Amino acid sequence: MVVDRVKDVLLFKDGAFGEIASDPNGVLQGLVAAAIAALAASFWPALFTFFFAPVVGFLAVTVLLIAIAILAGGCSLVARLYSQTVPPPPYTAWLSTLLFATAPIALGIIPFVGHSAGAVYSLILAVVAIQAVGNLPTAPAMVVLVLGSIAPLVLILLVVPVLGAFAGLGGLLGLIGLS
Repeated sequence: MVVDRVKDVLLFKDGAFGEIASDPNGVLQGLVAAAIAALAASFWPALFTFFFAPVVGFLAVTVLLIAIAILAGGCSLVARLYSQTVPPPPYTAWLSTLLFATAPIALGIIPFVGHSAGAVYSLILAVVAIQAVGNLPTAPAMVVLVLGSIAPLVLILLVVPVLGAFAGLGGLLGLIGLS
């Protein structure tokens, strides 16, 4: 079921995001799809960190899921300015569709171009997801995505360097025998 939904989303099948948004199991399925995509995208960084591979994979999944949860809330709030849908779609509809929209980040497993291609593909799918859930035209959906992305971007820009600093400090202390 999850694989079929990911395939439908990746192929831009009509009604795929609407079906996901209305499914009570959509969030759980989206979590599975996003976690697998994040693990695939973190393959090369994990490979080159040797012993820290499980940590890199766990951090990639955790940061992605938290960022998507915040993005869904931001998009839900911003979309209320543009949407004609009454009552507005529930938070779970936003979360499940945006989780599935992150599936292309699995392209990160392809060396050199995979991360960039996956990011662009995910952005396009996020706009399509916002259009479907918020019942919005393309331009307002893009505005919703940009404004809704501010909080997750701040989170990533603040948290990831701090985690990297702790990992680097831990490695340094381990090398000199202080840990």
